[in-house]
Amino acid sequence: IFSDISSTEMLLFIVKGINLPAPSGVATHDLDAFIKFEFQYPSTEQAQRNKTTVIKNTNCPEYNQSFMLNINRNHRGFKRIIQTKGIKFEIFHKG
Repeated sequence: IFSDISSTEMLLFIVKGINLPAPSGVATHDLDAFIKFEFQYPSTEQAQRNKTTVIKNTNCPEYNQSFMLNINRNHRGFKRIIQTKGIKFEIFHKG
């Protein structure tokens, strides 16, 4: 599908959140949400991290953002991380 992506790259898409719960004291229409992710490859110490932009005043934010991650598809460690840890996503309210 993406012929311009090499075997050492993985494209991560964060599309949207649906009916995100607001923290205590915050109305759902006042939610300013963003997502942080962590991919522990090639190691925990060298984890790849990033975050989306903040989408304000909604609990159904649409991010439509992509992030390029460095990988080695044939490396045993890559396959192990995908199977055991995956990618960690956390949702935050900026406020």
